[in-house]
This record gives sequence, C-alpha cells and structure tokens, in this order.
Amino acid sequence: MQTPEPEEEEDDKTYDIKHTAPQHRQYLSYEGIGIGTPSQRQKQYTSYQALRASSNIMDYKVKKVSSQYPEMSMITKDRAAAKKIRTRYGIDRIVDDMIQEAMAKGEFDNLSNAGKPLVQQNFNPYVDTVTHKLNQVLINNGYAPEWVMLEKELREDRTYLRKMLRKEREKLGPLPLTPQEEVLWKSFQERLQDTIKSMNKKIDKYNLIVPLLTKQMTHFPLKLEAEKALNEGLSKDYIAEMKKEKDPPERRQFLSTFSLFGLFKN
Repeated sequence: MQTPEPEEEEDDKTYDIKHTAPQHRQYLSYEGIGIGTPSQRQKQYTSYQALRASSNIMDYKVKKVSSQYPEMSMITKDRAAAKKIRTRYGIDRIVDDMIQEAMAKGEFDNLSNAGKPLVQQNFNPYVDTVTHKLNQVLINNGYAPEWVMLEKELREDRTYLRKMLRKEREKLGPLPLTPQEEVLWKSFQERLQDTIKSMNKKIDKYNLIVPLLTKQMTHFPLKLEAEKALNEGLSKDYIAEMKKEKDPPERRQFLSTFSLFGLFKN
C-alpha cells in the first residue's frame, strides 16, 4: 500500500521591490507646474495660465505703444531685461506689471527735478526740528561727543610717548648697551609708568562709551614700544630724519634751493 505523498505547500513569494509608477510621470502633464494631487496641480496650472495671459497682454500693449512712439522703445528693452529676472512671488510680478503699465502711459515723464541730483540734507528724520537746530549749533561751535574727544587725546598721548622714547634712545649708544646705559633705559621706563597708568584708565573709559566695537583700543604696550625704539633708534634713516627736524626750515629751504645747482650737498 502506497502512502500518499504530502502536498507541496506553495511558498508565499515576497518581493523587495514593489512596482510603482515612476515619479517623473507627474511632470509630463500641466507643463511640469504645480505639486500635489492631479486636481491640485490642475488648479495651480489654471492660475499660472491666467498670469501668463495677463503678461502677454501687457507685452502686446507695450509693443503697440512703442511702435507708435519711437521714444518709448526703451520700455521694450527694459521689459526684455526685466523678463530675465525670475520673480519668485506673485506680488513681485503684479508690482512689476503696474510699474511697466505706468511707464507705458507716461506717468513717469516730466517729473519735477527729473535728471537732477538728489539734495543731500544732513537731517535725521527721527529727530524734531528743535533738537536738530540745537545739534547744529553745537557742531558749529566745535562740540564733539565725549568718545571722539577722548580718541583724539589718546592718539596724541601715544604719539607723545613714542617721541619721548626715541629722544631718550638718542642719549644712549649703539647696541649692545653697556650696563650703565641699561640702567638708565630701565629707569626711564619706570618713570613713565604713572603716565601710562593714567593713559590706560582713559582707554578703559573710552572703550566703555565708544559706540563701535571696531573703534576700541588696547592698552599702551610699553615693552613693545621700548624694544622698537631701542632697535630702531639709531638707524641711518632715523638719524637722517632727526637731522632734518633739527635744521631750521629756512636752512632746509636754502640747502634744497642750492642743491639743484650742485653747490651744496646734504
């Protein structure tokens, strides 16, 4: 007796890739305009057609006017250039159409002060006239904000300290300095400490009231300036400059005049 063979169970086949319509097919209709369901894309395409029709009507009107008036041919050129710029929002297109329509009608012709430069008025629109007049009186009398005056003082102080370091360097010999000269140089720097402290206090005050971060200053670097004056103090260029400064202006003018004829040489 033969035993019946077990029926083979059909295996359920699973597919990793399910068949779906290619995504690019949605752009084969409505000129590829719009997103969403077909009905939503149809509405978007209809509104796009209306905008395009209004734009074509405006182009036709502009061409018709420009053909009648040759001086209006610049409008067509401007219109062609404006078309190259793609407007991102519908409001931009509407405003552009209104401007072009006004230009075609000649509403921008024969405007007052046409072709003239704008009048530059040093007037703050957010300040009333009384305050503006008071500020103008202060400016005319040489008044300036506190941070401007402080900045001017600090720049003058920095220049004065650099000159003092160079003058003291002239009293010393060339590098390397002797032990006695080093003592004199260090003692001079110590005498400048009080002046530099008061100057650094001014700098701190200036940094608190200055309105711009880029205008802020750092403390006066005495060590760096002293090293710079020590190394460059007796250079040939600096000595020549000091000789020119020591000569009176009349002598410099006299020598420069006769040096043209080769009579004197500096």
